[in-house]
Amino acid sequence: MTTIQEDLKQPQLLAIPDNPRLLNHRALLCGTLVSGKHVIPKSGMMGFLKYVMSDISLHVETDRLVLHQQLHKNLSLVPTAIDVFVDQYDYNQDVLLGSHPGPIYRTLLHVVTPDLTCYLHIPSAVAGQYLLLYPGDLPVHDLFGLADLPHTDSDYALNDAINAIGFKPWIQGTGLEFFAESANVAGHYHVND
Repeated sequence: MTTIQEDLKQPQLLAIPDNPRLLNHRALLCGTLVSGKHVIPKSGMMGFLKYVMSDISLHVETDRLVLHQQLHKNLSLVPTAIDVFVDQYDYNQDVLLGSHPGPIYRTLLHVVTPDLTCYLHIPSAVAGQYLLLYPGDLPVHDLFGLADLPHTDSDYALNDAINAIGFKPWIQGTGLEFFAESANVAGHYHVND
């Protein structure tokens, strides 16, 4: 069993911890990735209000990631490595009257700093692709070949591109094949988002 697989069995955090060490080997749910003027995933006014009021936003700066959340102190991470990959999620399984033609995909960032290792979970595969294409000075690594897929700002189009290949064949040989063992491998750390 890989360290990543073990780490992702821990309950996902929904708030930035006061002590950053509590984030070590844990996943933190981030509602959005913000890079310059780009906010991913895009959302309407209600999504914007939710983002402003409570969600954790992950801000990409030249050489660091900064986590923002209302009523919490910002947390700055200066990574020595960021592994970018996606997990599959069966939207239809968890959402009442959900209707999607196949699994959807969400970004997971495996962030390594001198002090800790953590996972940042963003409900958009486009967020991971965008970070890979525009990393600034961040040390990003594309574990699944996400940047090789057609570039898009649509999660629907990116989901369709992954589903056309098939998630299991796409990640074969990465050492992270356990992600394809379930239509909702995120079950250990998933909250309905």
